[in-house]
Amino acid sequence: MRSRILPLFSCLALSSLSLLTAASCIERAPTPESRRQQFDRSSLKGTVILDSLPKGLHRASGTFGEAVTLAGYEVSPERPKPGDTVEVTFYWRVQQPPEVNYKVFVHGDISGSERRLNGDHWPAKKAYTTDMWQGGDVIRDAFLLRIPNDIDGEVVTLWTGFYNSKQDDIRLPLEVGDRSLTDGKNRLKALSLHIER
Repeated sequence: MRSRILPLFSCLALSSLSLLTAASCIERAPTPESRRQQFDRSSLKGTVILDSLPKGLHRASGTFGEAVTLAGYEVSPERPKPGDTVEVTFYWRVQQPPEVNYKVFVHGDISGSERRLNGDHWPAKKAYTTDMWQGGDVIRDAFLLRIPNDIDGEVVTLWTGFYNSKQDDIRLPLEVGDRSLTDGKNRLKALSLHIER
């Protein structure tokens, strides 16, 4: 009887050992933090990821989701004509890394008109998605906006923010010190373009 128990015990011990070994070999799913740490940022340094804000920026101020602040912007040309393509560059300062890959919305509301220009885009032309951003980053985010030839208003006001395109376009909540810079819809009034005639 004893001789039968020992082989049975040995088999059970070996089975338990193989289960433990197999469990230790199972790869765990990457966390947002581990993905950020593994992301190669070297090619983006100095072009998309900056150490500090460039001098001479137009200042802006609005924080989204207690994570990302629009710290400033550049625009060229500053006084576009109908038919011009305008390059707008936002500079985002990251306080806390977002957990989600958000898209930037840009609504160009034209004065005296129901029309709206749309500049929605993935930040940094999708080269550096928001779920890879790290605390302390300054992100250079350039995009183009075309002014229609038949634009009828004198001013285009650009409103911006972040939204999650995979969850019913849920926007990141906006915090601003100056209430005139928001319309209560988590949109920040970033800048106004005065159309040259």
